[in-house]
Amino acid sequence: MRILFSSDWHLEEKFVVDPKRQSRDVHLLAAQAREIQPDVLIVAGDITWGEDGVYEKYLSLFDDLNCIKLAIAGNHDAAFEVGPRHEEELAMVLADLGFHYLDAAPCCIDGVGFVGTMGWYDGTLSNPTETKAIPISDPFAGGPRVIGSIQPRDAVWTAKMLARLDAHICDIEEHVRAIVAVIHHVPFVEFLDHDLFWTHPIMGSRRFGQLLLSHQKVRACIYGHAHTRRVQEMGGVLCANHCLVGHPPSWGMLETRASGPEIWFQRNPL
Repeated sequence: MRILFSSDWHLEEKFVVDPKRQSRDVHLLAAQAREIQPDVLIVAGDITWGEDGVYEKYLSLFDDLNCIKLAIAGNHDAAFEVGPRHEEELAMVLADLGFHYLDAAPCCIDGVGFVGTMGWYDGTLSNPTETKAIPISDPFAGGPRVIGSIQPRDAVWTAKMLARLDAHICDIEEHVRAIVAVIHHVPFVEFLDHDLFWTHPIMGSRRFGQLLLSHQKVRACIYGHAHTRRVQEMGGVLCANHCLVGHPPSWGMLETRASGPEIWFQRNPL
């Protein structure tokens, strides 16, 4: 099974990246996907800042791709307004475009299980007092906040996402030979840029990494949010982050075999 994956497209977000470059790169990714013809396509969150029509405009580029298509939400897809209403709406939009929403339910394909969650952050990736005094507008926090600061609701939402992911893994682990976890936020502190220590509290949670390592059948993790190009093994779990907003933009390929372990291929940037 060949699995093509990427994250952090950030489409038509003028305050984040060059929207023309992001549009070009998604078109290039779709063209390469048609050439490769993977068995599974995974988008690991942050497609856009919840703008109307953007999902339809760009995910439809993959309409003629004859494969299973999976996706999770990122914090930008949620526009920080996480909750049941957001999840139901995004699940319906993705379903209409032929994508299975892993946040809602796992997916099993030829003996390989796929689970996913947007995840969240709780300050456990670093000392939450290490913040930088840069205020940002955050509707989830009810107004301005300082980058790196943690709100009470952050820990609550992290715990909810963690419990759901654990339940999904438990639901399928007896029925598959291996599990691929897809988490938008970062699961291990080792994956972070130490020069940006002040962002670490809002990058993810150690608890997701601990959960992955507690389940023997979790063999790979695809994550996003960090805007890096990285492949690294942690405790027997092969983890990778490839994103279109990175420098250079990139995508990755994971291959699983019926006999033997998963084989990882890191592809060249777009």
